[in-house]
Amino acid sequence: MKALVRGVTCGLVVACCSRVSLADAPGKLSVEQAYLEIGRSGELRDIQIDGNIDLARLQPPAGVTRIILQGVQVSGKLHVSGDGPKAALWIDHATLQSIDLSHGHLQSSLEIENSTVDGVARFEGARFDGPFALHSCVFNNKAVFRKAHFSGPVEIVASQFHEPAGLKGGVSFSDTRFAAPARFDRSHYYTDLRFDTSRFDADAAFLRLTVDGHASWRNVIFADDAEFRFCRLGEADFGDDEQMSVFKHMADFRGCVMRSIRLDYAEIAGDALLVDMRVSPGNLSLRQASLRGDRTDFKGLQVAGLIYLQQAYIPNLHFLWVEIRDALLRGSPSSDVLRSLKHRLEALGDEDGAREVGAALESHVIEEKLARMDVALSDRLTLWLEKAVWGWPTGYGTRLDRILGLALASWLSLSLPLAFGRGLRVARLRNDADLAMPRHSPAPRDALMKSTPSTIGRYLASYAYGFGLMFAMPNLRLRPTEPLPAFMGFYLVFLRLLGAVLLALTGLTLAKVSPIIQALLGKIVH
Repeated sequence: MKALVRGVTCGLVVACCSRVSLADAPGKLSVEQAYLEIGRSGELRDIQIDGNIDLARLQPPAGVTRIILQGVQVSGKLHVSGDGPKAALWIDHATLQSIDLSHGHLQSSLEIENSTVDGVARFEGARFDGPFALHSCVFNNKAVFRKAHFSGPVEIVASQFHEPAGLKGGVSFSDTRFAAPARFDRSHYYTDLRFDTSRFDADAAFLRLTVDGHASWRNVIFADDAEFRFCRLGEADFGDDEQMSVFKHMADFRGCVMRSIRLDYAEIAGDALLVDMRVSPGNLSLRQASLRGDRTDFKGLQVAGLIYLQQAYIPNLHFLWVEIRDALLRGSPSSDVLRSLKHRLEALGDEDGAREVGAALESHVIEEKLARMDVALSDRLTLWLEKAVWGWPTGYGTRLDRILGLALASWLSLSLPLAFGRGLRVARLRNDADLAMPRHSPAPRDALMKSTPSTIGRYLASYAYGFGLMFAMPNLRLRPTEPLPAFMGFYLVFLRLLGAVLLALTGLTLAKVSPIIQALLGKIVH
């Protein structure tokens, strides 16, 4: 009896475990059974389907406007023959082997969410009359949207696109038409991304888009606003003289980070916002671009490489010279570019920036003249002298700190022979009447006070005399004593002449950079 009870109990346990296992596993349907279930209820949930699903054969019962495929696993291909279902199609938490909607026609909306596509996803040449959405999806193989036509809104948001090793070309939206607003926000493309020759008839948003490889929008027309805020791109390419892109309204790149960006020959009719954009390690190229909007803003722009603005038309540019200076000058801008930037800064009231651009312009004009073969030797020497005496020491009148530092360094270094050289002693004049003696000439011993200074005192007196000699300090009572070696006499004359030159350069620089001096000079002139 006990053995019988034990056997019955074990049988019940095994049966219960089998039921639990079957309940946990998804049910399986054939393709035809799946079509029948859609025709009966309009939905499939937690079902595994072995075979290819033809969307054209998904016909829900009357009154059902939305077909639901939730938690399904399709081991075959999701495709469409002819026109797709008239009802909207929603696919959620699905695992699809592959998608092939090439040259198909979907009459209603297609929305795929939280799903994974393991094989190739083909949408090329397909026509979508209703909204199209890919939300939080993962594509583990190639995805192609080339020559597709989207009549309704498009949302490819928070999705991931991978490409197996060995494949090339990336994800392609080339020659695609977007007739309604299109969003590609927060999606991550671990490969290249191409929109070449596409057209956006309404707003196009790429907020926080990430592209690890090459991102191309060559020969693209943005009929409305194009927003790329906070995107992360590899090499961004918006065309050249053969495939130029057109922005009919705003182009917003605020906060973007990319390795390089090319906007050559681009036409931007609205505002162009490159605020806080960072380009590293590559270049920003705007050769012959036309940015005609009311505001083109480069504030906060950081470019680790070069900035090219050759023949660019940017009438309403807002920028800080200190932010773009190094990258722009590394790109060897023409004098026309620098002249335009100088006039623009003057119009904006940025006098400091305009002076610095003016200095760069002067230097560039000299370099252009020196590069010409028809410049006479005398003119060439004059240009070299201007560059050496006015350009380098003062930054063409913009670097007061540089000329002051040069003057200080000259005094400290050139006074060393006065303090430590042999044959020179410095003493104070007895009478004020002797102040008229030339500063560089030795004074008779009877005109000088007799004293025996310490070594440190002698050094300090020599440096004080060198400072007064070079920079024409008034009432300088220090003079060298007789006899003075001949070479030291020539050296003192040299110091006085050099000091006069440094004083003149400092005064000219101060006149250019100091508003107070400029105001005083203006009153004197008028």
